[in-house]
Amino acid sequence: MAQSPDKRNEVEVLREELTREVNKDAEVIAGQIFHRPGPDLTRLTQAQVDAIYARAYREDDREFLTREAQRAPQQFLESVKRIGVTLPTEEPTPRPSQQLPTTAEELMAQQATMAPQPMPALPQAPQIPTPAPLPTQVPMAPPMMPPQPQVPGAIPPL
Repeated sequence: MAQSPDKRNEVEVLREELTREVNKDAEVIAGQIFHRPGPDLTRLTQAQVDAIYARAYREDDREFLTREAQRAPQQFLESVKRIGVTLPTEEPTPRPSQQLPTTAEELMAQQATMAPQPMPALPQAPQIPTPAPLPTQVPMAPPMMPPQPQVPGAIPPL
């Protein structure tokens, strides 16, 4: 069932009003979020980028260099080549010279041919001098009773 022209017109008018309102508020909200009037990105020349990376290498700022290499790997590699830094080459992990056992029987046979390795010796604990013995009896004074206040007309204690 098709909508009447008046109804479609109302929907279009409402959509346009909402779009205008959102566009009007977007600039204010963006200023509140980003706290700066200009764009959040700036263009740098290759020389500026090279200078930034060279300074980071001189200061050994590995955290920054790692972030930059992850952010823009191609730009990072090209700049590193221009400033003359040689990156470590990625060497493949060496493979073991012998095949690993695939069954329990092969594992047990391999372990039977291996000589048991002795446990490493534990380091010696430092010698701590023993404390002098405590006296067997410490002379103690008999407990003293606090003096009783004298109350007039009271009977003295026995």
